[in-house]
Amino acid sequence: MSKSAKQIADELNISRQRVQQIIRQLPASKSPQKVSGRYAINTISEDAIKSVFYDNPANRSKEQGNASSVKERQGAAPESESHSEIIDQSAMISVLKEQLKASGCKLIPETTFKRAYNE
Repeated sequence: MSKSAKQIADELNISRQRVQQIIRQLPASKSPQKVSGRYAINTISEDAIKSVFYDNPANRSKEQGNASSVKERQGAAPESESHSEIIDQSAMISVLKEQLKASGCKLIPETTFKRAYNE
C-alpha cells in the first residue's frame, strides 16, 4: 500500500513541503512515482525518506517524538496562528513605514527621546 506525502509528514511531524524537498534529494531508484499529480510513496521510498530525515543531526531528537499523534500536533495550532499573526503585523508595520517614508515623515528612534530626557 502506498502513502501520501501528507501521511509521511504527519508521521515525522514535519511539513508536506519538507517531505517533498527530501523526495527531490532521493536518487531516481528510490524516488516515488507521481500518480495524478501526487506522490505514491511505497515502502522503499518511505524508508529512503525517513533515512534522509533521520541522518540529519538536527532531526535526531524528533525520533523520540515520532510517536506523537495528529491530535497532539493539533494542540500546537495556536502557536502557528500566533506566528502567522506576528508575520501579518510585521508586514503591516513595513507597509506603514514605507507610507511614512513616501509622505516625507521621518521616524525618530526611541533612544533619541530617552537621551534628551535623561540629560
